[in-house]
Amino acid sequence: GQNKITIAAHQKVKINSYPVESDLSSSFAIAAFAALNGQARFQHFPFKSLQPDKVFLQILKRMGALVETTSEWAQVSQSKELLQAVHCNLNDCPDLFPVLATLCAFARGASQLDGAPHLIFKESNRIEKTAELLNAIGVKTQILPDGMRITPHHPLTTQVKPFEFDTDHDHRLAFAAALVASQGFPIQITNPQVVTKSFPEFWDIVRMNF
Repeated sequence: GQNKITIAAHQKVKINSYPVESDLSSSFAIAAFAALNGQARFQHFPFKSLQPDKVFLQILKRMGALVETTSEWAQVSQSKELLQAVHCNLNDCPDLFPVLATLCAFARGASQLDGAPHLIFKESNRIEKTAELLNAIGVKTQILPDGMRITPHHPLTTQVKPFEFDTDHDHRLAFAAALVASQGFPIQITNPQVVTKSFPEFWDIVRMNF
């Protein structure tokens, strides 16, 4: 029937090699670090991928990060200028939200991320938890039914009260909190090992000990 798959027994199995794309929402976490802190190159970037999150290159370019591409790789580098605010509809790529909202906290001007009411049903309520993170570093947020408006003031000061941030067992929140830590804020991340769900090498790549 339509709901049944039958596989015949005693077949000879052929060994084949299949290329597997990287998780582009996790790649974005590294790209965000590069936009603030240096440079990252993504070899064999899947430009023709069906993953909606590949849009992060366009978003970073709009914000003023340096984005270079060839047929083989994509590279994101920190610009000499401050990143610029952005308005993005994340309906098709909600997994970008926690890290992108955090990146917007270090941009000039008010940013708005919307179009993703389903964010509240992810591993955590990502809208509320990301607002909690940004509020802790002195960034004004306005929670919307489908996203958030982020209004930072500059210069942001790292002279804030040391705080603990609970990732709520959400790997994307851990990525966002790491971005905050990379800018010198006194943050203690609860349950940092949650990144093993999608990106077990994350802490080694960003050279952080949590």
